[in-house]
Amino acid sequence: MLQRYIDQTQAIIRDTQGLFVPLNTLISYINEARETTAELTGCIEVLVAGTPPFGTGAQAGTAIVGGAIPGQNPNSTFQTINGQECYPFQGFANPYLKAQYGGAKGIIDVVTVSVSWGGAFRPSLDWMPWEEFQSQLRANQILVTTYPSVFSVLNAGENGQVYLFPVPQGSNEMEWQCLVQPAPIYTDSDPELIPSPFRNAIQYYAAGKCYEASQRNGQAQLMYGRWADMCGLNRGAADRGKVPSRYPLAI
Repeated sequence: MLQRYIDQTQAIIRDTQGLFVPLNTLISYINEARETTAELTGCIEVLVAGTPPFGTGAQAGTAIVGGAIPGQNPNSTFQTINGQECYPFQGFANPYLKAQYGGAKGIIDVVTVSVSWGGAFRPSLDWMPWEEFQSQLRANQILVTTYPSVFSVLNAGENGQVYLFPVPQGSNEMEWQCLVQPAPIYTDSDPELIPSPFRNAIQYYAAGKCYEASQRNGQAQLMYGRWADMCGLNRGAADRGKVPSRYPLAI
């Protein structure tokens, strides 16, 4: 994918021989474009650790018949920690993310958190904004421990932390639905997590950076505008809409 991004960007800025923008600089712009596109669109969405209720892995084809305990993944240590309410993206969750998904740099947001309640039931926890979570659920200084039922996220981006309430009692399997940043790519063999059609927007942002560096601000703004338009179009192209049920209950 890297060479494709390079060729597309050089074609836009009319520098197919690479005479005006050094290759290392162009690759840096491309990687910035990839990160910004992922942050704006949320196009890289993954499940970190965990397991489906009736399988031993999160990937299709890896389930072992009769080899799983519902709600528990015997191959994962992505679990709650007895007496710990805070779980940072860095240090705690990112190593699991990188082990599961080549080309992932780090988590930037958590959409849902599911926690096993004793192995037979793994609900998705309720979410509360941090201000409400802090003022309502953390006001009691007497430690309450049991299965978590609510989560909140403190801090934006890569320094975020997931807080659980009640504080977990024991180690219970977890699964996070996450939005992720892609790792930089430096060769064509590096994995690219940004899916099609969002890849089609990368060259416009990178071209905008090239124009901006050469003080051609009008052309830079044109490229950034084109990038933003493509991100919006690609979001609609990736998600055509769903309905809760094809068989609504009769009234």
